[in-house]
Amino acid sequence: MKPKTLKIDCLSRLFLWAMLAGCFSPFSSSAQSNTADLRGFVNNVVEIGVSEFGFITAEDSVHIYFVVIRHTLNEKDYPAEIAPQTIRTAKFYNNTYRVKATKLREARMGVFSVALYQAPRPPEKKWLTNYYESLADKKGKLTTFRDKWVSDNIWFMNSAKIAVDKKAKNGIYTLKVSKEAGLARGMPLINDQGFVAGIIAESSLGKTTIRAISMEDIADMLYILGNNDCRYIDMIAMGQQLNRCELEALAKKEAEEKAALEAERKAQLAKKHENKEEEPVKIDTAKVETDTLAKIKQHFIDYGISANLLGGPRQVNMPGENSYFKTKTFHAGLALYLNIDRKKGRYRITLKPGYGSFSEETMPAIWTSPGQDIKIFRSGYQFVEMPVVFEKQLISAKNFSSAFGIGYSAGYVLNHQYTWTDKDAVEGFKQKVSGSAVQQRVLAELHFYQFRIGRVGLVYAQDISKYPHADYTISANGIDYQPFAQRKKGWYLGLELAFRFRGKWGK
Repeated sequence: MKPKTLKIDCLSRLFLWAMLAGCFSPFSSSAQSNTADLRGFVNNVVEIGVSEFGFITAEDSVHIYFVVIRHTLNEKDYPAEIAPQTIRTAKFYNNTYRVKATKLREARMGVFSVALYQAPRPPEKKWLTNYYESLADKKGKLTTFRDKWVSDNIWFMNSAKIAVDKKAKNGIYTLKVSKEAGLARGMPLINDQGFVAGIIAESSLGKTTIRAISMEDIADMLYILGNNDCRYIDMIAMGQQLNRCELEALAKKEAEEKAALEAERKAQLAKKHENKEEEPVKIDTAKVETDTLAKIKQHFIDYGISANLLGGPRQVNMPGENSYFKTKTFHAGLALYLNIDRKKGRYRITLKPGYGSFSEETMPAIWTSPGQDIKIFRSGYQFVEMPVVFEKQLISAKNFSSAFGIGYSAGYVLNHQYTWTDKDAVEGFKQKVSGSAVQQRVLAELHFYQFRIGRVGLVYAQDISKYPHADYTISANGIDYQPFAQRKKGWYLGLELAFRFRGKWGK
């Protein structure tokens, strides 16, 4: 080639590579664009009053949806508010589209409520769907838009310093701001990558600390309000290229394809095995049984797996109602059999380390605060435990045996959470209980049918420790209550199924 042609070719190739990078790297390009333009989410802001704003999260062929935050519980210096059923004039896209909005759903988040509104969809879509993040990431700088009621620079970036101070137990974040910040409720908080990290829950009005709700928590709440669907939250999380529902659909499709391939592989192996013509091997069953019995006598430890499902009555007195089985507890894990009577096999100690769960549910509520401001209707937790049971063989026949056992179980409670609602809310809200708790029970077991490698039996369990987190407190109208302190020590009855991988029961 000639030198001039080579020079033009290089420039063309550089331009071509730049175009390809822009086409095939949407995430990187979008991230860079957001970093350069912190005002990307300005068209998500909906003006609903003087220094009052909402934030667009989704739209469909008929409606557009946005959220509004209201302070709905009484606090010192903060009287309770009610989210209006209708907003007469909601102003979209910097007051270029004005329409009436109607409240669809509402959910409590601490002392605040997030209300979801719908309005007729504008002719053109201008709001931004990507990306959202969490206020938990304290790195970088936060900013928001300047309220036109406190500045002539309408929709310009607010230059006030905003920093995340801490996160409360109820999921509400506290922000440090300057007295002159002039932050408006409902405005989005934009991080230095151009992603929306949260929404301001209260105006600053000369204060140095205000509260905000993380966008990640709002997205989760809208997903639940949509019955595990993205109709109300068509936004994309940081690090993703599709929204939550689209990612779940892809994962489901990949799992189905993988299952189909595995089924096809197993079918081919089975067909191949059927085509093999092999002479059956004669097995001396008497010799095998003799050898097995000899091995059993030499074993001090045998092992297997076990699982049980128990039910019990409600753990709180319900006036006028029968205390029928409404509580369930489940346990599954390993089983270690210590054959302390190796000659006759009549006595053994069984260890059953494993994982379990507990749940109880009562409608309309298992606990209600005075005035029915808070109603808890579901409670549950997971636990790890170590039951230790001393067993004695009762009956021994040729093909089966039976045994009775008594024992003790100690466990550590994990992930205790309850579901509550109030007299106004439509959906229940889940709340985790922090702190550690111990569970202790006494056990009685009757294994009425034990065969060579398995057994079935009845299990009775009685709590000897208090209900986990009995000292947990919940606040309603400024008064602290202990909803779990009224729980009785429960008892449970159910079935256990176990299989041995080594040794057998009886002789």
